Amino acid sequence: MTRYEILLDDHDITEHDFLQLKGIYINGSIGIKKDLSNAEKLCIAYEEIGHKYFTVGDITDLYKPNNVRQELRARAWAYGQLLPLEILGQCNDIYDLIDSLGITEDFFRAAIADYRGKYGDTLYINGQKINLGGV
Repeated sequence: MTRYEILLDDHDITEHDFLQLKGIYINGSIGIKKDLSNAEKLCIAYEEIGHKYFTVGDITDLYKPNNVRQELRARAWAYGQLLPLEILGQCNDIYDLIDSLGITEDFFRAAIADYRGKYGDTLYINGQKINLGGV
């Protein structure tokens, strides 16, 4: 089973023929666009699960700063769940890592950008130096 298929067993996730949306969280249920790859579905599903934990109300108007904060918090949670910093220290090839985690390259790069914004280009985890600037 893929990580996405496991999520389907653990959460109320249904696939839909969305025209523009890739995913949405409403009242405990997650909708995912049907015609995406499993890697895309996994990444989007985790972000939507993040909304379950960190979002209050309707945040579709991203011109409101509080809504943007909630959106970014849900994404950051998804990054931490799917690409924990500890795994980066074990990485020799980013494409092998992306494939083994079942995530998209776009998600990987967004997670690294988020981590760089929080921690800078270099951080140490368990005594191991991780250079985020070189990823």
